Amino acid sequence: MDDDRVVELETPSGETGDALTEVLRKGARRMLDEAVEAEVETFLAVHGAMKDGSGRRQVVRNGYLPEREIRNEGRNNLCKIQKF
Repeated sequence: MDDDRVVELETPSGETGDALTEVLRKGARRMLDEAVEAEVETFLAVHGAMKDGSGRRQVVRNGYLPEREIRNEGRNNLCKIQKF
């Protein structure tokens, strides 16, 4: 009985092995993307008409920054940031 050992198995980074957790994680990521998109659209709607002295718009959508990895709750997550 003295030889009993509990060994904790590690899962590869970003994988939980739990399908429900992965579905929830993807849903949360999608909701966050949609919220950021709505915020950008609102910002552009309010400030999109601003023009400089030459008549060019000062606030425009300008694509995304390169994806980067952020660490949250011990996991690495990819995120992309909009430019405007």
